[in-house]
Amino acid sequence: MEQNNIKKKYIKAVKDHLCSIAPSKDFMEMLSNNIDEFMSANPNCTYDDIIDQFGEPEDVAEDYLSESKESLPGKLIKKNRHKKWIIVVLVIALIAGGFYLWDMHMNDQAKATIVVTVE
Repeated sequence: MEQNNIKKKYIKAVKDHLCSIAPSKDFMEMLSNNIDEFMSANPNCTYDDIIDQFGEPEDVAEDYLSESKESLPGKLIKKNRHKKWIIVVLVIALIAGGFYLWDMHMNDQAKATIVVTVE
């Protein structure tokens, strides 16, 4: 199997075992770079050699997830807090805009009903 395909297969296997809520871009880049270095030092390595060096994809993903669990809840809470504030601000803006439009409509109605007679 070609070197690049071996790397892609291993990276894909790790990604498949990562939870989508875990931010893993940096981790995957680091893993990819480490595999590149290993493959440069061992040009005839096989997929099994990569597994021997780095571990089973499931285990690599599980280790990453267990390490990232410490900071993950705080990040998710912070992210959710920002979303809630944005939603609250948008709802308030929509309500204020609705009242403003209603008031303008009522004022236009009052202007339309005033009759001025000039003699």
